[in-house]
Amino acid sequence: MPPWNPISGHLAFCYKITSSLPKDAHPNYLPDMIRRELPDLGPIYYLDTWPFGPQMLIVASTRGLHQITQEHSLRKYPALKDFLRPIAEGLDLVTMEGDLWKTWRGVFNPGFSANYIASLTQGIIEKTEEFCGTLEDLSRSHQLFHMKLLTDNLTMDIIGRIVIYVTRRLDARFAELQSEGHNHSDANKSIIDLVLTAYLSEKASKEVQDMDAQFKKFTMNQIKLFLFSGHDTTSSTVCYIFYVLATNPAILARVCAEHTLVIGSDAFEAASIIASDPSLLNRIPYTVAVIKEVLRMYPAVSGLRAGEPNFSVTDDANRRFPTDDFLVWDDPQAIHRDPAYWPRPSEFLPERWLVAAGDPLHPIKGVFRTVREIASGKNSR
Repeated sequence: MPPWNPISGHLAFCYKITSSLPKDAHPNYLPDMIRRELPDLGPIYYLDTWPFGPQMLIVASTRGLHQITQEHSLRKYPALKDFLRPIAEGLDLVTMEGDLWKTWRGVFNPGFSANYIASLTQGIIEKTEEFCGTLEDLSRSHQLFHMKLLTDNLTMDIIGRIVIYVTRRLDARFAELQSEGHNHSDANKSIIDLVLTAYLSEKASKEVQDMDAQFKKFTMNQIKLFLFSGHDTTSSTVCYIFYVLATNPAILARVCAEHTLVIGSDAFEAASIIASDPSLLNRIPYTVAVIKEVLRMYPAVSGLRAGEPNFSVTDDANRRFPTDDFLVWDDPQAIHRDPAYWPRPSEFLPERWLVAAGDPLHPIKGVFRTVREIASGKNSR
């Protein structure tokens, strides 16, 4: 483990290596900075932050990650559940476990499908046009502004448009879908419509007059979590995309050239062109590669799990790390910037997502984890 002091534990060491960062820098930077400071330490190690934080086991290797999510999926860390309980009462995809998680993940799966997202293009475009108009007004004012506030509003508007239904509207929509039947296309449906339709289809053999109270409670809690936890990760990612394009003019030029080729040169017509043919968004691979590279270098979340008695994580040198009474922290940023997995890891290279398998830049299978996989608890048992 890193240099330890019997009085301060690892606090002094952590302060030393993070002192160059802004005071409000996210803790997710810490494991990668430790790797840079101590390259021979290895990707799995203990971190003592008592009395300001729990005793931690950092897992920043694909082998270790596989052990705690696939071979033996550790449960979510209790403090995460406590933090979210006032919002969702523990009935949410982020903190659910086991069969309950699998059931509700299956219920909401249609809302994450590519076809369903494509059906929402018109609404997303409308909100994005409003966002672009705000940016244009602010740029003409020549005044500094906080981009994060604007992207927060953008993502809340879009997510709210897609998922939000107050309780009385949920009941009304349930009644409407009962009367309409279940044979309609998913296009332009909200996620809640998809969930209610699936519920009615499951109950088709029974005479259902009212929505089950437990189902209603679960559904409302998922909506609250979509709004609370979904907006910030997306908002932060959009900010980083703007940052990357602003600081890499060659990449910006290539993105613009691709958009001109696929969508056309008239920026004022772009929204209507995309709305009329959302499949055009499947023909901008370089833009998608830029987004993936942003998610690699600036992942917005990490995973927190609870250690268990008689369960240890093993590193590549076959050293065993007991997990009992430890917060087990898997941090994708440390993995996404580790030269053991990524050639030129500190460089922003969208090309790595476009090269063929066998090319030195091609990502190793299983190393890249998306925000959705981590935040939704995709590997929960």
